[in-house]
Amino acid sequence: MKPADRSALPAVSDMPAERCLAHGPGVLTDAELLAAILRHGRSGEDVLSLSRRILRDHGPLRELMRSSPEQLVSISGIGRARAAMILCSAELGRRAAVPEPDRPLLSDPDRVAQHYMGRLSGLPHETFVVACLNTKNRLLRDCVLFQGTVSETVVSPREIYREALRCGAARILVLHNHPSGDPTPSRADMDVTKRIAKAGEMLGIPLVDHMVIGDGTYISFLKQGYL
Repeated sequence: MKPADRSALPAVSDMPAERCLAHGPGVLTDAELLAAILRHGRSGEDVLSLSRRILRDHGPLRELMRSSPEQLVSISGIGRARAAMILCSAELGRRAAVPEPDRPLLSDPDRVAQHYMGRLSGLPHETFVVACLNTKNRLLRDCVLFQGTVSETVVSPREIYREALRCGAARILVLHNHPSGDPTPSRADMDVTKRIAKAGEMLGIPLVDHMVIGDGTYISFLKQGYL
């Protein structure tokens, strides 16, 4: 049997991951960095060729790392598992770029209100925000999860805690606005808060507050003794 021709295979020292460990990630090209994340090529296309093609057709790297999951999965040679690796790598970079002291400290209702009042007060429809916090009550990430009419928002604890688990939250707080300007909680607000708090107890990610934002004013469930 004729021995395999190894001349076409990259030397171990030429592999992106090995070059990274030997010389540091700063020496890698964009294609090599992507190749180190993807790890393997596919039939007829080694990992470096795959990475170069992806960057050529869907780059530059900055734009690729901002792609949505759907956009990444649609790229030939990526698929769901590799899309997840790219998304996680991008998120690691974003989080590392934010120094801990620069993350807003949301340790009490007044601080929370100061941070969100301008964003939520005066909106024409109910907007529900979940804020994911670390163990020191600093904000990891927040996002709008639900939007409704002027009188109703459909809130799912499952979606709230899916987001909390995604960003590694130690605890969460939730907020929504009342377009009427009156922050007095409704019966529906009270009921959904109980459901969220119960789900948080089961998952070990407590709900620390639910705040209703009105016209320049707010009500904190924590302050009112509802939590």
